[in-house]
Amino acid sequence: MIVDLVSSHLKNRSGRIVALCRLVLALAFFASLWIDPMQPVRSVPQGYALLAGYSLFALAMAVIAWRSWWHDFRLARAAHVIDILAFLAAIFVTEGTVDEFTSPFLAFYAYLMLSATVRWGWQETVRTGFVVTILYLSVGLAMDGLGFEYDQFRFGRRVVYMAMLGLLLVWFGLQRQEPAIGRFMRMEDPARTAPPFEEALAYAVGQTGARAGVLAWQDDDEPQVEILGHGAFEARRTLAPSGEDPASLFGPAPRIFDRRRNRAIVHSHGRALALPRNGDEPLAGAIGIDEGLAIPLATGTGQGELFLTGIGGAGPDHLEIGRLIGAEIAAAFDRHAAQALTRGAAVSRLRETLARDLHDSVAQSLAAASLQLEGLRRYIVEGGDPAPAFDALKRSLRNEQQQVRAMIGRLRAPEPFADTPAPEPGDDFAGLARELQDSWRVSIACRMDEAVATAPRLREQLRQIIREGVANAVRHGGARAVEISGAVSGRRLYLTIADDGSGFAPGWNGQPPRSIAERIAELGGNLAVDSTAIGTVLVIDLDLEGNE
Repeated sequence: MIVDLVSSHLKNRSGRIVALCRLVLALAFFASLWIDPMQPVRSVPQGYALLAGYSLFALAMAVIAWRSWWHDFRLARAAHVIDILAFLAAIFVTEGTVDEFTSPFLAFYAYLMLSATVRWGWQETVRTGFVVTILYLSVGLAMDGLGFEYDQFRFGRRVVYMAMLGLLLVWFGLQRQEPAIGRFMRMEDPARTAPPFEEALAYAVGQTGARAGVLAWQDDDEPQVEILGHGAFEARRTLAPSGEDPASLFGPAPRIFDRRRNRAIVHSHGRALALPRNGDEPLAGAIGIDEGLAIPLATGTGQGELFLTGIGGAGPDHLEIGRLIGAEIAAAFDRHAAQALTRGAAVSRLRETLARDLHDSVAQSLAAASLQLEGLRRYIVEGGDPAPAFDALKRSLRNEQQQVRAMIGRLRAPEPFADTPAPEPGDDFAGLARELQDSWRVSIACRMDEAVATAPRLREQLRQIIREGVANAVRHGGARAVEISGAVSGRRLYLTIADDGSGFAPGWNGQPPRSIAERIAELGGNLAVDSTAIGTVLVIDLDLEGNE
């Protein structure tokens, strides 16, 4: 319970930590001077007045840190200067020759350095250490010149302590890591086309502890701004196109804004900048948000902005947190877009593959069956015995049924062709030649080297190429004989399909058959076509590397 309470009020709120430490330090020194009869060593009334005034100042700054992120940020450097002056004055009134227990030196110096580190980073820590050390030496020299009694050796020894502690705290500032935030990870829904807006908004609200939030998004292909709310805001609506450039519609950097007072603190080049008269925020006003944290989002498919309101103790620390949240969400949106493109490309490839396979097998087999039925009709009219022709047609349809089932099996399998047995290449293509010969009533001679296409994937592609080549030869060229030959030379495979048909129609522009050309392109091969009135020859040249 206590841990949760402390975390909710102090986590990522450096202004509150600095103010609270200042108040504790001021009250502790005031109490120690009051209790110790030997203190203050000099200027007793002024010493009490100094620490009492500093305690009141520390109390006021603590109240400001808890109630106003704007004034806490704007007064931070002035308060830092007052802290340094209070440190030097406290040294003056307490530094003596006997007791150093009540000296504010170590705790006060550490506080000054740490507050500079948590607020502004290691560069300001270096400046603070240098300035305080020089001023500390100046106070010592002034006290010595005025004849005040104090322990000079102890005073000089502390200069060495200041240098050592300063180096340590500068290192601490250099080693400070970015604020820790959770990763925005989500399971991808293949059916979802829009970016994960709802999840991103819930993630941002959860990381900042905001009570409510709004995500405004403009897709590159759409003029309107989509508004999605979380918490007290309307669930979803659309803002009509404003005619403004999106670059001006959305802010360029994370910022804490207050529209009523027209001011903002902006994250710029790794540091926070206060911008009076720069909290207009027209988009936030159109949504109905007067104060909160704005986080721009820029991706490859669109841009937008997150508005988070109701963050308890919002302050400059939330600017870096907002930058990290924005980077997480933008990366997730880009991943979603890339996965959607990949899925789209995969679907497109699948559709092309299915279209080719259906064209080269089912469509061509149906055309062959139609051709056989037409021949059978004439044969029956002429008084011939139809039984052998019916048997041939049944075999053809049965073979095609097996082809369709094999295609369906490959589509259902996680790894197509993974479990496909590898028959002897010569027998595999010889069986295909007999099947095509029966289907198309054409003479087919097939001569294949044993080394041709032992890989199931390549073998299936070559079978479909041969199917399409024979079908084209008979249907479009009226061929009566087809010769198929295949050989392997080194790492290259050569396949030739030659027919005695009439060749391509007059006006042919040299374009090869589309289905065959697409398959050869996928395999990374070359296709040459030689077509004349006495026949057509297709010569296919494939590199076996990568096709096994």
